[in-house]
Amino acid sequence: MKVITAAMQLAGGLRSTAELIVRVRFDLDWIRVRVRAELISGQTRPQALVDITPLSPVPALAVRECGICRGITQAGPSE
Repeated sequence: MKVITAAMQLAGGLRSTAELIVRVRFDLDWIRVRVRAELISGQTRPQALVDITPLSPVPALAVRECGICRGITQAGPSE
């Protein structure tokens, strides 16, 4: 969640696009969280696109069900 907030604040401050990529440890596996935030002309808040990729062979269900991913999905682009 802090990654989304940081990307959106950076995009808003730059009045442009910001992209942050972090690796997150989940149980015994790693996932990559890529957040691209873009301030679109005429809007006051940036829009965020979140991409979650497993970095080790884990079932897709495990990635969808992890707390980090669930929080990002629930937060949506307005977070």
